[in-house]
Amino acid sequence: MVFPNPTKGSFTVSFDGSLNENITIEIINPIGQIIYSEVISKNEGRLSKNLDLKTAASGIYFVKVQSSNDYWIERITKE
Repeated sequence: MVFPNPTKGSFTVSFDGSLNENITIEIINPIGQIIYSEVISKNEGRLSKNLDLKTAASGIYFVKVQSSNDYWIERITKE
């Protein structure tokens, strides 16, 4: 889950689950460049990570959350 969407800058990535491994959160710009990347350590329960696009240009971005065997991508709009 990514909210609020659209955003003026700050937004939250949130999901439930028990992670037995590290995960990577990336923000990807419209031309495919990774503009933010962070590895999150093992976690139990709900993970909520606040992120910030305030200095990024308005447009469409993609939030990718990836483990060693799975990933999901959510589109976010920066106003």
